[in-house]
Amino acid sequence: MLSGTIRSANARYLLPRVLAVVIIAFAAAIVTRANDRAASAAALWGVSDTPVVLAGRDIPAGGFIKAAAVTLQAVPVGLLPPPDAIHDLPPSSRSSTGLVAGEILRSACTDPSAASVITSLLSYDHLALSVLAD
Repeated sequence: MLSGTIRSANARYLLPRVLAVVIIAFAAAIVTRANDRAASAAALWGVSDTPVVLAGRDIPAGGFIKAAAVTLQAVPVGLLPPPDAIHDLPPSSRSSTGLVAGEILRSACTDPSAASVITSLLSYDHLALSVLAD
C-alpha cells in the first residue's frame, strides 16, 4: 500500500515538474536570444577605426572651410559614413553646398581647387570665365 501512494504522488507531481522544466528552458532560450541581439547591436554601434571630418559649425555655400570650423572625429560604425567621406581636410577648401554643424564632409561637398565663391558653386560640367569690362 505504501508503494502505491508513492507512485500516485510521483504521478501527481510529474506534470508540474515537466511544465517547470519546459518553462525554464523557454526562458533560457529567450535570454540567450536577447543576449545575442544585444551583442550584435553593440558591434554595430561600435566606434569606427577611421575618423572623418565633421563640420563644427554651419558653413555657408561657397565659404572657406577652415581648420577651426571642422573637427576630426570617429563615428559609430552603424552610421555608415559615405564612401567619399573626407578623412583629412585639404588646405584652402571651399564648400560647394551649405554644410550644417555635425555633418560629415564629403568630397562632393567641397572643392579644394576653387579660387572663388562662384567657381565653388558651379558643378563640374560648367566653366566660369571672367570678362574684363571697361
